[in-house]
Amino acid sequence: MRGWRTGEFEVLRRARLPAIALLAAACATTAGDYAESPLGLYQCGEPAVALATVPPRPPPGAAAPGKKPPKPKPVEQRASKKSKKKQVAEPPKQFVTTQLCGSGKLPMGKPAEASVAKGNPLLGAVDRTQESFFGGSSDEAVPIVAALQAPDTVYPRLAPASAPKPPPDPAGCLGAAYYGACFYYAAALDLRKSDGGGATLAIERPAFDATGGAGHTLDEIAVQGGPKGGDIVELGWNVSTSQYGDADPHLFVFHWKGWSPTCYDGCGWQQVSPYYFPGMNLGSLVGRSVYAGWLHYQGNWWAWFDGQWIGYFPDSEWNGEYVESALVQWFGEVASANGVPPHTDMGSGHYPADPKAAANTSLCQVDGARWACWIHDSLRLRSTYRPYYEIDRAAAGQTRYGGPGE
Repeated sequence: MRGWRTGEFEVLRRARLPAIALLAAACATTAGDYAESPLGLYQCGEPAVALATVPPRPPPGAAAPGKKPPKPKPVEQRASKKSKKKQVAEPPKQFVTTQLCGSGKLPMGKPAEASVAKGNPLLGAVDRTQESFFGGSSDEAVPIVAALQAPDTVYPRLAPASAPKPPPDPAGCLGAAYYGACFYYAAALDLRKSDGGGATLAIERPAFDATGGAGHTLDEIAVQGGPKGGDIVELGWNVSTSQYGDADPHLFVFHWKGWSPTCYDGCGWQQVSPYYFPGMNLGSLVGRSVYAGWLHYQGNWWAWFDGQWIGYFPDSEWNGEYVESALVQWFGEVASANGVPPHTDMGSGHYPADPKAAANTSLCQVDGARWACWIHDSLRLRSTYRPYYEIDRAAAGQTRYGGPGE
């Protein structure tokens, strides 16, 4: 399978994800009691391994190419009505400033329940000849490759001796059907080499309906590359009563190895922030916009959130083969087992034409050498099923997305 190249995508055809039992095994954590708090379930503990050196500067600010990047420090976004100059998206001020654990210890979140598979807009049956998102033309023949691997190939010691069969695909799915759920996406993609990507994400609390079974509704940034195009780091917020036990948005991280899914909020994650942790309840931030993203720095994929470094996945997760990004995606994702329609909001639950629609802004690609996140504004947009969920360009490096799923 060739790597990602401009004008030549390789996507995955419909493929069943492996059994949830394997995902649950991959999410195994050390024993310990988790404290219940308004911020979610976490325990204070020592890092599992010697932590890497934190990047010496705050996350790189976002700016259009040719413009001077903002100073790399958390500042509140303020737009002057009198200013005629194009506004530059800067990291917002830090919203959480209280350390959650005592000196020398860090909050370790409880990994989300492994009841819902993770999706990606490049997974599923795709007619590339009809979708400009993939750069194809109407007369172009395009190979579609199925290459999902089971987690037991990644975590062989954790896999059970025998695993149950995957659940059947839902009937009548109008999105991408796999692993017992119907997945819908409203996605933006930018294809170029970089050291990572960033975005300012609007934190929402979409209505999630689990009547038909487990699912979720989320918003994220996904940075991906590697030899097979399927090495991915993901960061965003996730609403799922199935996974987190409440209806609030929760901070989540996830990663893939050669198109093999791992698990939510764990599986090699190294925590460094005393303020934010994967699995954290973000209900207090609903209505806010938070600057978040990924940077590859000195052998690790570092995540930032709310203008600060929160942790990383080491290069060893990919045997040192995933050290730069080939493309970045910013997207809303709904996984539903409710049938048609899904009865679950994406974003704020409003279509992009509505002023109340959710927005992702300062969509940018990281230039580590210049410590900047450039807004190239060359986005490709795709909605899986527009009657339910849509995405539109709002301005340079900005999208509005979402819908009611009805």
